[in-house]
Amino acid sequence: MKVVLIGATGFVGSAILRHILGASDSSITEVYTLTRRPIAEEFSANPRVTSIIHADFLSYPPELLEKLSGIEACLWCIGGRHTQTSRWKDDTEYRKCSVDFTVNAAQAFRDLATREGKVFRFVFCSGHATELDQDKRLWVLERTRKVKVRVLLA
Repeated sequence: MKVVLIGATGFVGSAILRHILGASDSSITEVYTLTRRPIAEEFSANPRVTSIIHADFLSYPPELLEKLSGIEACLWCIGGRHTQTSRWKDDTEYRKCSVDFTVNAAQAFRDLATREGKVFRFVFCSGHATELDQDKRLWVLERTRKVKVRVLLA
């Protein structure tokens, strides 16, 4: 199976990539990483990994999708709690990263797989404990949990 891993330079993404490459099960034959900066050399040296630097996660031009031709799954590992970085203090930037990036990628990859007649899977590794009820008061990570559910509703 050919998969694309988004967020391979982060904590969760790098752990997933390490697991895929170290697993005795070789059902994942190719991993394409889509990141804003280079991945660690321990990963890039592996022949099963193709690293693609991609600056704009709102846009998936045809030449990029051509490189990803044949993907059957996306492991989405971008995102986090709104408190993790100062640039996310602004709700607009946090929603852009947490929702818009995710939805645009899912649509682009789904459309690519559909054109190729493949079944496509999207694994959203950043949506733990999301809350559907936007009026509900939450004691822990309220803002994060309410924003991330918008991906599931899109």
